[in-house]
Amino acid sequence: MMQCMRDLTPVDAAKRVAKERFAWPGGYALGIITADNGVLCSACVADELELIIDPDADDQWKPMTAYYADADDDGVEDDLDNYPVTYCDHCNRPISDATSQT
Repeated sequence: MMQCMRDLTPVDAAKRVAKERFAWPGGYALGIITADNGVLCSACVADELELIIDPDADDQWKPMTAYYADADDDGVEDDLDNYPVTYCDHCNRPISDATSQT
């Protein structure tokens, strides 16, 4: 049974994001929110995991919590094109669900 992200330490959540990349169920793209309120995509988390898990990491790398891209978290069927896209602060790629991530 998969452990809930909210039950993980920030470092363990970052390790999970680096390994799994998408939430299950749902297929939402995972990322992390850093201490400086930046957002990192799963690819950058995987590429920079050594920096991220360093206990002396700069705030731009220090994980605070996991993030998942869900443009429609209000449960209402509506036009999702009006929601802003979240971009990774490191690579500037859009963080999106599995159906549209490249």
